[in-house]
Amino acid sequence: MPRGGTPSLPVMVRWDSALPVRQALLRSQSGEPAEAAKDYVISVLGLVPAGTYRRAGRLDTQSTSDTLDSTGRDAHDPEEMLEGLMSTSRLFPHGLPPITPEDVKLDPATGAIHLFFPRSEAISLPNKEVAFATRFGSMKIQKTFRLKDMVYKGKLEL
Repeated sequence: MPRGGTPSLPVMVRWDSALPVRQALLRSQSGEPAEAAKDYVISVLGLVPAGTYRRAGRLDTQSTSDTLDSTGRDAHDPEEMLEGLMSTSRLFPHGLPPITPEDVKLDPATGAIHLFFPRSEAISLPNKEVAFATRFGSMKIQKTFRLKDMVYKGKLEL
């Protein structure tokens, strides 16, 4: 990073519940989110290094003495991180109220964070775009999905 420059972190935001993405994930044997038909699933990759946690909710280290913050809490607690993402993440479909996630899961093998948004508000092509926004610590992450780019075989696939 150049002196005085803005730090950056390469992060990928992917709409995982879209049919072409689910098919590609299945072909690559990465699996697919189980709730894909029930929820809109947005995945964020690059925030948590792969292999940091042995399994969701468990730290990869045996000692927490060097990971305590000034309040005595574990600074790397995955549950707190996931709760923070749930409280700050939103989908903003153009012309509709914001949608808040109902669940969030961490894939410890890949570091992928999967956010599950209820399909309570039907998103359709007239909405034109859907913005995703979240905060991770002091970082703000935003991605806009153009719905016309998400048409697959003549049908909007979210």
